[in-house]
Amino acid sequence: MEDIDTTNTILKDLFGNYEIGTPLQDGALQVFPLHRRSNADRNATDPGAQCDTTTTTKGSRWKLAEEVLADGSAALREVDESGSVGELLFENRGDVHALLLDGIELRGCKQNRMVNTTILAGAGESTPVAVSCVEAGRWNYRTETFAHSGRMVAASLRNRKAHMVKENLERRGHAATDQSAVWSEVDALLDDEKCASPTRALDDAYEELSKKDPSKKPLVVEGDGAVVALGGQILGLDLLADRATFAGFWKSASRGYALDAAHARTDKPATHAEVETWLSRLLGETELRPIEVPGVGEHYGLDGPGISGSVLLHEGRLVHAAVFPALG
Repeated sequence: MEDIDTTNTILKDLFGNYEIGTPLQDGALQVFPLHRRSNADRNATDPGAQCDTTTTTKGSRWKLAEEVLADGSAALREVDESGSVGELLFENRGDVHALLLDGIELRGCKQNRMVNTTILAGAGESTPVAVSCVEAGRWNYRTETFAHSGRMVAASLRNRKAHMVKENLERRGHAATDQSAVWSEVDALLDDEKCASPTRALDDAYEELSKKDPSKKPLVVEGDGAVVALGGQILGLDLLADRATFAGFWKSASRGYALDAAHARTDKPATHAEVETWLSRLLGETELRPIEVPGVGEHYGLDGPGISGSVLLHEGRLVHAAVFPALG
């Protein structure tokens, strides 16, 4: 069990060493970039910091999963010929670890899935991956392996998924969801898009959306992380190892947020002060607890009033932190 001083130090480094940039807006969707303070600033505010978040991906021992899947050094498959709705197998044949981010949508095999929690799949290893189905009406092979969709699921679905995962980790020690609840969320997104989907696939909602405005470009966000709000309500926060990793994350995340932006009920904006207050609350009101997640690295659950989240460190360095407040 981690001692309280160690976990408090990690929290300070995660939520106390970032500056909030100028928000970017796409309709009701707002993105507040987060910029890591310089080493000099960090040392001045917390000279005893132990969680090193200054690493860069250059020369690192891991790559984003989409890179190793694309170059053929890794594959994502059903666990066996019969398959299991809630679990896949990441076969990493390469010599670097692979970072598979929470919320990524995967296409193919017996049905499309989303990743339940971030994992770092070890080099040369096969790692089980907890997933949820986002295509309720299919259970037959289309492909032998999964393809990375290049997109995360809608932020609203990713948020609710995180709270279900937290509850199941506490009760069963497994990063599972309530699959029926996930299907209900997918159905609601399909209904919002007025999309007829024969297999009730979330993928079809995005295909329908892209037809309406094929030239629309996602927001370009630069930083080490971001807080995202919709209609004045904060949906979540993501912090990545460095700017290059965040850029890879954002490429997928921005495509997922497009569905949220298209169907927001209000365009009320969140303010810089509200985001700053929320970050301060995270530092003062949340706690870390070690959790068991397959793969390499050190995993923590993040708990607080109405908060669910996870933190992945590797050799003491931040890889990914994701935080989700409860939605009203």
